[in-house]
Amino acid sequence: MQILASLVTVVIFINILGVVGAVEGDSASKKSGCGKKGGSGSGGQGGNCANITAAVTYIQAFSPQIKAHTLDTRAAFVNADTTQGDWQFQGKVFRAWETQETSTVPLNRFLTQVNQDYIFTTASSVSGFGANGVVAYVYPSQICGSIPLLGASNSAAGDHYYTTDAHEHASLTSGGWSDAGISGYVLPLDDAVTEHGMEWRSYLVLFPV
Repeated sequence: MQILASLVTVVIFINILGVVGAVEGDSASKKSGCGKKGGSGSGGQGGNCANITAAVTYIQAFSPQIKAHTLDTRAAFVNADTTQGDWQFQGKVFRAWETQETSTVPLNRFLTQVNQDYIFTTASSVSGFGANGVVAYVYPSQICGSIPLLGASNSAAGDHYYTTDAHEHASLTSGGWSDAGISGYVLPLDDAVTEHGMEWRSYLVLFPV
């Protein structure tokens, strides 16, 4: 009998927290700050997580002209390059939201005209820097599967660099950069969509027919 391969996309629900049973799952959800809507989880506003499907990717770019790194969406950089900028893409960094979602706060961008250095923080002001708009909305603490956005500063060059990679950050700080702290908590770059401690993935499965 001839066997034909039929490609079928199967969505598998994986419990990445390793909990078993509704009671344990609910407990783990509350601990991570990802309670159900209207719940009483410890993180965010009433334990609610922001809508993951509404998150967009943020990239880092570098301007050789002003010798500075900054963060924004790809579309924002494309628009800036078309009108006046010389931003060179340096890769995707994290996912966050362009509009405010449940439990998120503004990730503010500050700029100093002295050396065109950009700083990103959830703080409302930075000494010596002027406000330069809200670039994203992020979590103020590590809830809902978020990870820290780490900053590094090169005071001699007047530049800040941001990463979610702890090893990259450690490499910079051991090579002369200073630790600039945590700017906020963002979603990781991952093909999986994670919510309430559960993970959705799509797989291709071959079925004989």
